[in-house]
Amino acid sequence: MTAQVVRKGADTEMVTSFFTASLPRWESDLSRVDLVVRPEDLSLVPMSHDQSMRVKGRLELVEDLGGESIVYLSGGEDAQLVTVTTCSDAPELQHDIDGFWFDIRSLMVFDPHSGKRLSGATGERI
Repeated sequence: MTAQVVRKGADTEMVTSFFTASLPRWESDLSRVDLVVRPEDLSLVPMSHDQSMRVKGRLELVEDLGGESIVYLSGGEDAQLVTVTTCSDAPELQHDIDGFWFDIRSLMVFDPHSGKRLSGATGERI
């Protein structure tokens, strides 16, 4: 998903139609970036640490693949689609699904023009 880069003092915010994430020590001069979180790094239940972020979404489809299910959620101003991978017998599939969580350290940032990865899955510059 594409994010607008907004600088606020020493911190930088990545603003998407789904969420806003702060990245400390950001050094790139790009005004837009592509953000990626792998589906296996997303969760339908709250995470137990302070680096997690909740993102609201609307359930579109649950695709049961046998041992796992892929949950499709849409959200944001431009109705982007997000996929979350979970066990097919996960208890959270029996409840209303209205969003997902992810560890902010799993966020990867890419240059939208070159495709080059600008930061790794822990927010460090590579």
